[in-house]
Amino acid sequence: MIKKYLYPKEIYASEEPTEVTTVLGSCVSVCLFDAELKTGGINHFMLPDTTKLHRSGQYGIYSIPELIQRMILLGSKPSSLQAKIFGGHMISNVLPQFNVGLRNISLAKRILHEYDIPIIKSCVGTPFAQKVVFYTATGNVLVTPI
Repeated sequence: MIKKYLYPKEIYASEEPTEVTTVLGSCVSVCLFDAELKTGGINHFMLPDTTKLHRSGQYGIYSIPELIQRMILLGSKPSSLQAKIFGGHMISNVLPQFNVGLRNISLAKRILHEYDIPIIKSCVGTPFAQKVVFYTATGNVLVTPI
């Protein structure tokens, strides 16, 4: 099995069984899995969007559609995908409009809803950071609070 560490701004999708590890604070990762094809993908975005014309994996507004596109290139149909989302660490003394974690979570849910991709599991908005290990061939995810 391939082992990969996913850094912020990165997007990864593969037909090859891969164990992908990442660490999330206010960042969010969307894990997509196609049960028919046994393929999976994951991203790690830092901010929901940008006012600049800068297309980058650090912004969820670009990262999530790009992850979906990579899964389509592997043969998936959006209707066959399932999502799991993680991260979005909440800082309790910050107003919601300034809370990056909350805004990242909201954006991920909105985009997945627009593509009709069901969220079958989530662990978001926790008071702690998370270590996430995603297995692309099974869709299984291990989450450890840190």
